[in-house]
Amino acid sequence: YGQERLATRAEAATDSLRTRHATYFVVLGEQAALGVRGPDQLKWLDRLELEHDNLRSALEWGKATDAPPERVELVLHLAATLYIPSMRRGYSREARQHLESLLSHRSAQGPTRARRRALFAVGSLAMWQDRDDVTAWALLNESLSLAEHLGDTRVLADARRNLGAVLYNRGDIAASRQYHEKALQLSRADDDVYGIRWSLEDLGDMAADEGDTAHAENLYEKALSLARQIGDLFGIASILQCMGNLARATGKTELAGQLIREGLSIFMEILRGGRG
Repeated sequence: YGQERLATRAEAATDSLRTRHATYFVVLGEQAALGVRGPDQLKWLDRLELEHDNLRSALEWGKATDAPPERVELVLHLAATLYIPSMRRGYSREARQHLESLLSHRSAQGPTRARRRALFAVGSLAMWQDRDDVTAWALLNESLSLAEHLGDTRVLADARRNLGAVLYNRGDIAASRQYHEKALQLSRADDDVYGIRWSLEDLGDMAADEGDTAHAENLYEKALSLARQIGDLFGIASILQCMGNLARATGKTELAGQLIREGLSIFMEILRGGRG
């Protein structure tokens, strides 16, 4: 009996320690998720790189078959915060695997904020990294429904933006434009400069593909101005690449090369970080 009590106490102590460990990394993940949108994104990406093994350990702890709902919820929240940093540093496959495993857990089926964010994250990874539009459409729509239920304007905008991208990939240009314009409206209402920047860039891509060069240039310039305003290196690089592609398509070869090289240089800096 005494040994059983000691074993129970030891198990409780271990669970308490692991919970504090995971909670610490949830806070770190939240900070990093905001940090990678601004001028300190390289610092935050490097910090997460250093903690990669600890983050992986916390994620695996939440996947245990007998994990209680509060543990799964905590770790699902952590996994959702890491999806953008994972994309920036080449861990997208691993991030998607963690998210899918946690979302399928029997204790993760409720309409919670963590599930909503995780659905958006894995749906976005499916679209951007794997071009898996069928899976992305289903997951992003489920995220959108939960965001509407929970009143989360930011996820509403983000999900609509990525659903617009899926529709564009399918060739439904009119519906895609509606989704992107609604996302822009929501981001402006929420004063989300990062989201506004994304929507302007997406609408610029559509204008460029449709041959409306002047409108595309205008949208890209506005998006680039916002990206520079908040110090979003990834956004700056992405828009420079888009502007370079547009310049090349309109015969401005020298300008195109300059813009594309500048964007590529920034992308490489983000990817390498402290490793380079």
